[in-house]
Amino acid sequence: MTFKPSLYLFLLAILYNLGSPFPTWPAPPGTTAEGRMVHGSLDTFKGEGVRIAWGILKNPQGKGPEMDRVVLRIQTDSKDWEAVRIEGIDPFSGSRGTLYSALFPSAPLDLSLPRSHFDSFPRTEIHFFRSYAELQEGKPSWILYFVGVPDTTPEFLSADRLMNHLEKALSSTTPR
Repeated sequence: MTFKPSLYLFLLAILYNLGSPFPTWPAPPGTTAEGRMVHGSLDTFKGEGVRIAWGILKNPQGKGPEMDRVVLRIQTDSKDWEAVRIEGIDPFSGSRGTLYSALFPSAPLDLSLPRSHFDSFPRTEIHFFRSYAELQEGKPSWILYFVGVPDTTPEFLSADRLMNHLEKALSSTTPR
């Protein structure tokens, strides 16, 4: 029987941890020090007491995609979530930018970004907090992240059609 180097190192790590008074086991997949991490992949999401829908407002003058706006609508279904922080992240350099950080409004939250934003910050993380104190401490209960704009995101030439789509998408969203 032959051992592969990676298996050998794994077994050594287990033996080392068994002999340690403070074992350091890796976190389960899909978790972070802040909380659970969920990958959103479609233009709609429902779960954990929130609903999310994406849409794109195309520039009607045909000036190109750099003038398009990407709209993200977030609505809470329960009083479990008091605050939210939305960050844009460049996974290659590690740079982060906060796009929104505050208590949830009583109406759905609409975040509108230029499409070019996703060139610099392709990953979007939405951090959900049960209290304002958790927001101040930077300890979300869970994080929903998207890599780029979901491929299934519909595009519209009028703001009215986009808003109608977002409203309809949130009312008919099924768990994904």
